[in-house]
Amino acid sequence: MSTSTHLNAPISFGDDQRITVTDRTHPLYGRDFVLAAGPSSVGPFRQLLVVYRDDVFLKIPISATNLYPSAPDVPSAKLSTASVRDFIRLVIGAKAQAPQSSDDMAEHDSLTSETESPLSKPHGSLEGEP
Repeated sequence: MSTSTHLNAPISFGDDQRITVTDRTHPLYGRDFVLAAGPSSVGPFRQLLVVYRDDVFLKIPISATNLYPSAPDVPSAKLSTASVRDFIRLVIGAKAQAPQSSDDMAEHDSLTSETESPLSKPHGSLEGEP
């Protein structure tokens, strides 16, 4: 049994030690792998070598695994705060423009059918017209 000195806490890399991808933004999130080799470098860019298939190995950032101390329940999102605010404004604006009553809906439907763009109609016909 060997212990890596590159980690904050000593971790044993014994036979068939399994790691789990715990970073929700990582494409392999939730998957378990057998650890083939410990960290490949020192610092924030450390990677682990894991067995993907019998003869296929992958490098996974140690920060994306259960071997890295996780932040205390910090919600993660792929959208920035500004993007979420823009999306909310868009939804509120669309809701304000949407018809509110069945009479408004009927009027809206009649307007759209009368003013339908020729581009929205199918091109060509059975008679061979363009």
